[in-house]
Amino acid sequence: MFEKKEKRGLSPVIATILLVALAVVLAVIIYFWARQFSEENITKGERDITLSCEEVSFNAEAIILDNIVTVYLGNTGRVPIYGLEIKKKGLGEILDVGKLDGEQIGEIYGVGVGESGEAVVGGGALVNGDILVLTPILLGETEEFRRAHVCDEDYAVEVTVAE
Repeated sequence: MFEKKEKRGLSPVIATILLVALAVVLAVIIYFWARQFSEENITKGERDITLSCEEVSFNAEAIILDNIVTVYLGNTGRVPIYGLEIKKKGLGEILDVGKLDGEQIGEIYGVGVGESGEAVVGGGALVNGDILVLTPILLGETEEFRRAHVCDEDYAVEVTVAE
């Protein structure tokens, strides 16, 4: 009356191939996900760019003229400065990332050793007496392209905005 049908499952070979393929796909996904957490190695002159931050030294002043704050910078260190990360002391937020208008250094603009430059500060109402924290930005290289690197705040300079 009732006939028994044979049930066939996957053969062990096909099951093994599917498991290996699944493991490889998962490994690739995890690799690309984890890769975003590692920093690229940025170099400046054949060494890590964080070591170049130790050679940064500059003096600066911030002046308000017609409600526009301009930061004037003189590079007294041993490496060119590409820009400034500008924060208002106590606020903690970045007001501006100022690209320095200085002389052309190779293919880019920045403030070379012994040179001076300026950056216009946007991003908020600043008044006479405000204190700005100026953190230098250096331009380094990765394997593929140039990349800006913001030095630690240990290398920052504080200036008081004046009229």
